[in-house]
Amino acid sequence: MSDTTDMLVPGTKIGEVTIVEEVTVQIVDDLLCTSFEGGMTGMWVARVTEPEGQRCGVAYTHEVISRGGSLIFTLDDAEEVQEKTEFTLTLESVIQGLEKACKHQGRTLSDLWENHDAVDADVVVQFALFGEIVFG
Repeated sequence: MSDTTDMLVPGTKIGEVTIVEEVTVQIVDDLLCTSFEGGMTGMWVARVTEPEGQRCGVAYTHEVISRGGSLIFTLDDAEEVQEKTEFTLTLESVIQGLEKACKHQGRTLSDLWENHDAVDADVVVQFALFGEIVFG
């Protein structure tokens, strides 16, 4: 045979599979709670915004996102993120952050959620806010 498959050796990447997993309120709440309480450092100040005309009615800040609100983070020293000082965290951005973190770490969402630590949760939030890992 003379086609290119003759040259492939075991371990050579020949394609990619995308697996769809459901993102639940519990996953979002758990990862954000872990990030806010252990992953993120003290250089952030957050402001809550609620959906127009309604209150989120949450007991904890990490619940705002999964209830339709958003958090606007202000960074004191924005040198590492091109002088931008405000970043908005929404449910959509958290879902995108989850996907990027899973791809970056080569993990499924289920594995990330079930076995996460403060660093994993912080990576999700950084991908959600910046689209990349900026700190650490």
